[in-house]
Amino acid sequence: MSRGHRSTPPDWSCRASPVAAELERLRAEEVAARRRARLEVLVWQATNQCNLRCRHCFVTERPRDDLDTTAVRKVFDNVASGVDPSTVRVGISGGEATLRQDLPEIVAHLAATGFSEVGLASNGFLLGQHPQQLDALVQAGLVSLNVSLDGPAHYHNELRRHPQAYDLALAALLHALRAHPEALDTTVTLTVAPGNLRTYPFVLDLVEQLGIRYVKMVAVMPFGEGAANADLGLTDEQFVRLLEDVAARRASFAAQRTPMLVSMTCDGFLGRFEGSARGGLFNCPAGVIVGAVLRDGRLSACAQLTQPFSVAGDLRREPFERLWRDGFRELRERRWLRRGPCASCGEWRYCQGGSLHDRAPDGALLRCNALRIRRALEGRSGAPSAH
Repeated sequence: MSRGHRSTPPDWSCRASPVAAELERLRAEEVAARRRARLEVLVWQATNQCNLRCRHCFVTERPRDDLDTTAVRKVFDNVASGVDPSTVRVGISGGEATLRQDLPEIVAHLAATGFSEVGLASNGFLLGQHPQQLDALVQAGLVSLNVSLDGPAHYHNELRRHPQAYDLALAALLHALRAHPEALDTTVTLTVAPGNLRTYPFVLDLVEQLGIRYVKMVAVMPFGEGAANADLGLTDEQFVRLLEDVAARRASFAAQRTPMLVSMTCDGFLGRFEGSARGGLFNCPAGVIVGAVLRDGRLSACAQLTQPFSVAGDLRREPFERLWRDGFRELRERRWLRRGPCASCGEWRYCQGGSLHDRAPDGALLRCNALRIRRALEGRSGAPSAH
């Protein structure tokens, strides 16, 4: 996408919970996507270093082995030689990517190489402190910005473990909206835990008043710091209440009663909430349409995955085209995940094993959100729960 035009998040459709025929149509699309395996989104894990120590962060180790500017450019040149870059969106993440002094230079290189758009996910801390840093990134070719905002100031600061985290994240959002309203597509990610289950609606009201039109919702995932801090995990009932609220808000958006769309993100297959808590049908896109360049130059299926099966090889030494073609075949062929509780599950046809976030290093199932949903709904009715 060219600079100066707003990008459209891939999940802006709203539809009621799919009936059988719609589920089959969506499943056919997902199967075709796995067979086609065409890269659409490439995430660059610019660094694991961060200026915050958030209680739910998936990063637990912070080695200082980030590639230098020249090596990063070469890695992306390798990628561009194996795909049509105009069909690939690049998202920059961390750690906290704005800690890299060379970030504008690399954004400019990505834009000049011809990638369809370049976006940044940030905690907003440095961008709020130094708004000229965001100006430089936009000048270099940045077209989208996602900032995390999780609750009222006291909650956000406690979760992020810094007394200025909220004010600076909000300052970054305000500067983006005021200084770059046309050049920059500004969105928010809101992480939900028991501590903000009652207050997150106030955050949604605030960002809607600011003029933000898309919010990604995510429940704390039980890995990294999120696993160490068990108090951040939603109960089954709390998770269902969140999904019900998101579905209701999406229905209001579809009916044009609100200008802001919210959507669940990588929370795995959501059973009866598929199509209502987010658009389409969830199948984990890692290694199918999504790839990641890790901080050390390795090609991974997703920047948040740490299992050995998620890494295809080293882009500093091997051509991207071969790594992408051959390195993720296991991820695209999902039958190897059908074991344990998945072996007899009636929803496998549509779930296909759920999110790889919820898998152990050997692929064994650690968590099933569809089962959590069934347990909560059956608990309301008093019916026994079964997988």
